[in-house]
Amino acid sequence: MKANPLFQDSTVSSGSNIRCQFEIQNVSFEDVESVVLKLTSSKKTQHYKMQSSESKANTYLCNQWVAHNQKIFCQFFVVTHKDEIHSSKVFETTGLYHLNLSWVDEELDTALDLKKELIFEAFESEEIQGKDEKIQNLIDKWGL
Repeated sequence: MKANPLFQDSTVSSGSNIRCQFEIQNVSFEDVESVVLKLTSSKKTQHYKMQSSESKANTYLCNQWVAHNQKIFCQFFVVTHKDEIHSSKVFETTGLYHLNLSWVDEELDTALDLKKELIFEAFESEEIQGKDEKIQNLIDKWGL
């Protein structure tokens, strides 16, 4: 998704932290247990649980702090109740107020068993942060 340079927010300088709503559409797997956003910036990689949209079918949402107009990478993972993992392709974009993306599959082959184990570890650890992580959000916003 490209931003229109004529409509850039002049009140926020590039690199300032802004609240971005990530939206992934067309997540059409049966028996979805959870959806996780893997967000990578120049500073860190973190995982966040996403919430299902109440108004749109097969759509999941997550609000996180990102650096305004800075390059970020995001990837989405779906875990089913059958312990199957589906991953999207890696999306390269810039930090905006709203990112609306459509699911595109990335195949997990048997050579990626280590990646699969890391994803399951992330699901079970404290690395995945829900939308109630207010302290972490403040730390991310102010760069502490």
